[in-house]
Amino acid sequence: MSEDGQIPIRSYRLCFALQRRIHHIDRWRIPVPYGLPLVGIAYAAGTLVAILMLARLPLLGPVIGVVHPALRLVVAPCLAAALLTRIEVDGRRAHAHLAAVARSRAAPQWVAGFRRIAGPGASYLDDIEFAPDMQGARLRAAVIEGPCELTVRYPARMKVRGARLKLTQTGDSALWQARTIRVAKRGRVVVR
Repeated sequence: MSEDGQIPIRSYRLCFALQRRIHHIDRWRIPVPYGLPLVGIAYAAGTLVAILMLARLPLLGPVIGVVHPALRLVVAPCLAAALLTRIEVDGRRAHAHLAAVARSRAAPQWVAGFRRIAGPGASYLDDIEFAPDMQGARLRAAVIEGPCELTVRYPARMKVRGARLKLTQTGDSALWQARTIRVAKRGRVVVR
């Protein structure tokens, strides 16, 4: 603060960065330019809690215990807080960016029709429907292996031999009500 009561501003960016900061503790002024951000205190506290929790683990506890207590309990949290308050990725603070990365990792990587799907190279044969096109009403010759569910909309003759079903179309006019055939896991339908 100058003698005429004005505060010199070294950067206008700081004027528009709305952050809660601590400038004084009672009568003692904190010797950090522009005060101490509350987010930094939260980062330091979180780092200290993480270090204390990691020190209780069976394998990491002895390794962390070797480090001097001043380094472990004071310097490391302060250093982590200083680094994390400086990090801004796409205008977001470090904790918001880490939360976004965690949400991205937990979300499905491949989506189709707002549903999770397998990645490239996966087999999608369970979701394929076979039907004649608009030009004709004839069933196409095919061999279909289960498990699946077939909808037959034209008259057909069916012969069952073990796990094999032979399906032969007998007419071209559509049925009033379609028939559904469920094929077991090792079943096979032969359409002629």
